[in-house]
Amino acid sequence: MKSLLYLLLPFCLLYPLLNFAETFPNNSESSELACPEEENKGLRREIEEIMYEDQRYRLQMDSVMSNFGWESPEMQELIGRMHRTDSICISRMEVIIEKHGWPGISLVGKEANTGVWLVVQHADIATQEKYLPMLEESVKKGESQGRHLALLVDRTRLRNGLQQIYGSQIIRMKGEEAKMQPLFDPMACNDRRKSVGLESTVEENALRLEAKYDPAEDVATRIQYVDELLDKEGLRLYYRKLGKGDPLLVLHGRNGLNHQSMMDCFDQLGDSYQVIYLDLRASGKTTVPEEDLSWELLLEDLEDLRKELGIRSWSIAAHDVGGSLALKYASKFPEQVTKLFLSAPEIGRTLGAKIGRGNPTEVSHFSSEQSEKIKRLMATEQYGKGDLDTHEEIIRIRYSLDFVDPANVENLRIGLRDPALDRAQAWKEFSYKFGSLNLYREILECPVPLMIVYGSEDPRDVGKNSRVDKVFAKVQKEQIVGAGFFPFVEQEQAFLELIRNFLAQ
Repeated sequence: MKSLLYLLLPFCLLYPLLNFAETFPNNSESSELACPEEENKGLRREIEEIMYEDQRYRLQMDSVMSNFGWESPEMQELIGRMHRTDSICISRMEVIIEKHGWPGISLVGKEANTGVWLVVQHADIATQEKYLPMLEESVKKGESQGRHLALLVDRTRLRNGLQQIYGSQIIRMKGEEAKMQPLFDPMACNDRRKSVGLESTVEENALRLEAKYDPAEDVATRIQYVDELLDKEGLRLYYRKLGKGDPLLVLHGRNGLNHQSMMDCFDQLGDSYQVIYLDLRASGKTTVPEEDLSWELLLEDLEDLRKELGIRSWSIAAHDVGGSLALKYASKFPEQVTKLFLSAPEIGRTLGAKIGRGNPTEVSHFSSEQSEKIKRLMATEQYGKGDLDTHEEIIRIRYSLDFVDPANVENLRIGLRDPALDRAQAWKEFSYKFGSLNLYREILECPVPLMIVYGSEDPRDVGKNSRVDKVFAKVQKEQIVGAGFFPFVEQEQAFLELIRNFLAQ
């Protein structure tokens, strides 16, 4: 078993520690305790019985771990019992919640109300997210404790790869001291804790839990990023922000890429701009939607994100198909775009010209050795099961052809996420739609300042096509010497100089 211990001990395994630390009020708050009506006592007793089962094995963990160790058979057996019991408890609790809503303090009393939260806190992420809005509404009505909401919010955010809000969760690695999990805006954390009834400061909480926490270090190493999810029907869009200033949306390419491919270069603009990375549908940390990818849905995602962030207009920097999307967006929403900076955008196949990459599976100039290696990898069981390392190796082989020095492909961040096969299939099917792509009119009639850059060694060098030259005579076009399809990777400083100067104009 991996020796990664998320703080299931103080926060979700050991109920007494919660009572002592930050989840339960002291006696001075006893006025909040509400006695349920006589007819509700049966419901209260049922919830308290479920809570007892929820805590039964957790109360034994401290002793078993001290006597036998975390990785001992005794501890693993206890954890197995606990997980099986958790499944039963949440099933029973779901029946109650579906019938009564979130049982509030006035209905079942404070202890049973706490029991409802404890069971949900120990459930899977889907169950937690299902009932989180109900707990939030209960807190607003004064029927549940704000501190319960805080801990559930932190737990769900961390499980989604986001920063926690209230500083309630720590992590402990084997052989290392415990430390605070990534925290959003740590300098304002204590105000947030106070607003939900958490009496200790985040520093006091870390000290109590014997966890390392340095707010100054946290600001320097973590707060530069703010990770969020935008929930849409059947889709969760992941985006990441850093820096302050005029907003700059950054869009990545396709075929296994996501926002990570752009970070090393564009992070450096965070000193002057609010950089906003978005993982497009079926990419990175954004989920795979049930419906097929389409330009209309991708455009809708951009506009929904702009509205979510309250941005009046933004500049867009984009690569490959992200550039195609940016052109379409500026054409449809000209008032929402300030400038476009496009790196090797896909602009059209009907005229046989494009800046940048098509589907790498279509490239015919693989060496026989490379082709055979790809075939062998795709025939493996690991590939069929969606093994991320296998899929990433294939992507690197394909993209190696797009670098002046193929070894530089190792400097390209990929960061695949499960399910790799579903993501690849979604983009493969979408790529078929590029057969009729023609964005020359969008370029000629672009309503905002536009710059297009490409590498001098890009295999699809736009300068070799006279039709494209005629189009680009009307826009700013820059060639970056010594770069292929990924100029922001191979010639980072030259790329940054171009985009800084263009945005500052």
